[in-house]
Amino acid sequence: MRPDPTLGGQISPPSFQSLYIRMKFGETQLASGTAFLVKSHTGVALVTARHNLTGRHQETNDCLHTQGGVPDAIEIFHNSLSAGVNELRTESICDEEGKPSWIEHPRLGALCDVVLLPLKNSSGTLIAPYTWQRQYADIAIQIAETVSVVGFPMAQSAGAMLAIWCTGYIASEPSQDYAGQPKFLIDCRTRQGQSGSPVIAYRYGSFTSDDGSLNITAGGASLRPLGIYTGRIHPDADVGVVWKWSVVEELMQEFDSRAARRRIDFSLPVQNPFAPRA
Repeated sequence: MRPDPTLGGQISPPSFQSLYIRMKFGETQLASGTAFLVKSHTGVALVTARHNLTGRHQETNDCLHTQGGVPDAIEIFHNSLSAGVNELRTESICDEEGKPSWIEHPRLGALCDVVLLPLKNSSGTLIAPYTWQRQYADIAIQIAETVSVVGFPMAQSAGAMLAIWCTGYIASEPSQDYAGQPKFLIDCRTRQGQSGSPVIAYRYGSFTSDDGSLNITAGGASLRPLGIYTGRIHPDADVGVVWKWSVVEELMQEFDSRAARRRIDFSLPVQNPFAPRA
């Protein structure tokens, strides 16, 4: 599948950097969600909401699934080296002893609804990660600024397993921690299946920096990842919770410290698989 040239140019990278995931217990599918990859100098890991992997409510610990099971594996729809095709891979989320394979926040532990899952079965897929050491655009992050949650609401995609963008506004002062934890609120219509989605600021043509200066970009778009969406403050509210990007940075530092003794091959191309051919 290739982009229709009559409807616009190449597809924006965040559309395929978000990955559709399905949580499974044995052969039973329990739920769907969203994840994305983050790369450091030692490896690549999957980032998603903790409750996606535990299968339990983050605060009450109640089982989330009517089937009564909790996940023991997830299916990941990776990007493929062939444009418009996806590679379905299964990753165990428990070791041989049944202990979780994911990495929790080094300081907050189970209180943080964001985890990393080191990948063991991604060979032959196209790795299109966010990079936590990279200096992203200095887009102003202030109250009422627009942000996008890029994921798979109600297990739906935008075609070719591309993510759907739901755009809203920052609803709490981003410099402050909501509920005493490193997170902020957004006013955005989100639904089940978007837990684990990256929340980003995405601007075309120009953007205002944190210092108030105007930046003009010649072609393309500017991106700043802000955090990870994990759910709404209440089922009847369109106010969602975003764990700050600093949580990802701290998780990747923990990942690096654990992965320092092993090497991971990054020879797979990191590119837009939907870019128009010359």
